[in-house]
Amino acid sequence: MKILPTHAAAIAGYSALSAYLPGVRLNLQAPKRVSVSNTISGGASVSAWTSTIAGQTRELSLTVDAATAQSLSDIHDSGIVRWVIAEQNRRFQAIVNVTNLTEIRDRPGKWEASVELTFISEEQ
Repeated sequence: MKILPTHAAAIAGYSALSAYLPGVRLNLQAPKRVSVSNTISGGASVSAWTSTIAGQTRELSLTVDAATAQSLSDIHDSGIVRWVIAEQNRRFQAIVNVTNLTEIRDRPGKWEASVELTFISEEQ
């Protein structure tokens, strides 16, 4: 998974900010929505459709190296709200919130990171 600046952020001089999180696979499936209605004849009519991932949140807890920890820290400190998430050959606009970034004492160069992604939309 990659976290990249939006086009507007890149133009504003933030093009160097990005983070690559190897081995992270997000569940990008949105739950199906179902509607059940009673018919006049006493039967039922069921409709099901796939909703979008917009508005859904994914939380990640992972161990990263020092360079990735620095990238996540830079993303957190940048003040940019919207980011592009590239995953499984798809691109999404999302809010990225780095909620924890702590160095692991007994593992030099390793950091515990917690990241919350709130999806806004999928780019076409």
